[in-house]
Amino acid sequence: MTFLSPSFYAFFAGILLMLWKIKKEKYRQLILLFASFVFYLMLSPRYLLMLIGMSVVFYMGGILIRRNNQKKKAYLAVFIIMCAGLLAYFKYYNFFARQVSVFLNRPYTEVSVLMPLGISYYMFQGISYLFDVYKGVIAPETSFVNIVLYIAFFPQMLSGPIVKAKDFMPQLYKDHSLKKENFIESLPLFLVGLFKKVVIADRIGAGVDVVFSSPSAYSSASLWIAVIGYSVQLYCDFSGYSDMAIAIGKMLGYDLGINFDIPYIANSPSDFWKRWHISLSSWLKEYVYIPLGGSRKGEIRAYVNLIITMFISGVWHGSKITFVIWGLAYGLWSCINRFFEKKIYNKSDEKIIVNVLRRIITIALVFLLWVPFRTESVRKTLVIYNRMFVPTNGIEYFPVFTIIYSLIVMALMIYMYIKSGHRIYFKMDIRTFKGKFEICLIVLLIAMFGYIGNGAFIYSNF
Repeated sequence: MTFLSPSFYAFFAGILLMLWKIKKEKYRQLILLFASFVFYLMLSPRYLLMLIGMSVVFYMGGILIRRNNQKKKAYLAVFIIMCAGLLAYFKYYNFFARQVSVFLNRPYTEVSVLMPLGISYYMFQGISYLFDVYKGVIAPETSFVNIVLYIAFFPQMLSGPIVKAKDFMPQLYKDHSLKKENFIESLPLFLVGLFKKVVIADRIGAGVDVVFSSPSAYSSASLWIAVIGYSVQLYCDFSGYSDMAIAIGKMLGYDLGINFDIPYIANSPSDFWKRWHISLSSWLKEYVYIPLGGSRKGEIRAYVNLIITMFISGVWHGSKITFVIWGLAYGLWSCINRFFEKKIYNKSDEKIIVNVLRRIITIALVFLLWVPFRTESVRKTLVIYNRMFVPTNGIEYFPVFTIIYSLIVMALMIYMYIKSGHRIYFKMDIRTFKGKFEICLIVLLIAMFGYIGNGAFIYSNF
């Protein structure tokens, strides 16, 4: 059951009906908790007990950290190592075991380790809670129900956004009665997210997958189109999920923040990460980069901290060596960019042409770095780069939807940047005739051009 399945809409309608009938907030939270368990059971029944077990760990961890001030750093370290160890086991067990077998020249039989859905997200949220308690930003939660609801809240459990404890926990003490205004604001955002996913991302993905499955068979031009297409597909797929999750949370009275801010107009790697997967990049900055020392301990240390942070970002995404390469490449690029910005480049003297060139170069590098992110092996990554930059004959495959949708998405980002500099959430007032017409148009376009057959979201794999 995903946001795209008819069963989800029946499930969500039932939840709304129960919440509408219930007047006491504590019972509404219990309904949401029950709904989150049902949602998870429908997708990953095998690991529901682990989800609850980790909630117990976070609950007890917060209490122990606050009650033992002299040992709170040790307790925090123990709980973080426990979380990191579990993540490493589920994500990297087979990877490391395979490397050891190669080193020892022994045959290796892969062990079936089924990664619990959403573990990357709820583990990071739990670590956020422990850190915020440790720093005294929030008090340790006395209600176990609140902890489990924070960890298991179904709109963002599987693919984020990763909501920090200090941003979510205070919301649990507010009234969450269903409000008409929340639905008026959220419905357009949900439909825009659905449009991004089923009309743009899945249509583009059908063509991109063909090329990436056998890149050595395709021409240089076909590979360039596929790489650009994948960049747009990934954005529309993930930002589409985020839009829907944020909209569902808003309908229920919860603010899950913003996760994307027109990322493909960034002018540097740091600017890109302020706009792409904002909840992850801000989490890494607050709970990894700054605790490591940030930029407070000299330039060399800042460069090391950047590389470590981006390495962790790559490792977080999965067990492929290409993710590690992707993360390290971003770390190195961030260091180079930081050096030039601090030592040579002066933004106050920037001219329009320089600004435009910086954005073009940044997005070109971002698109190229999506190649190792997408491929299964270093060999395939090198094949794609080689055929992209060395003119090569092969199958000429230029899918119309990939080209048209990529151009439209990039044009819309440029328009939104020129108009405001930041993302414009679609302000469709469904109380007006114009708003009703826009909603009907989006629904019609989804019905006409929606690609049925791929209900999976890319980031649910991470």
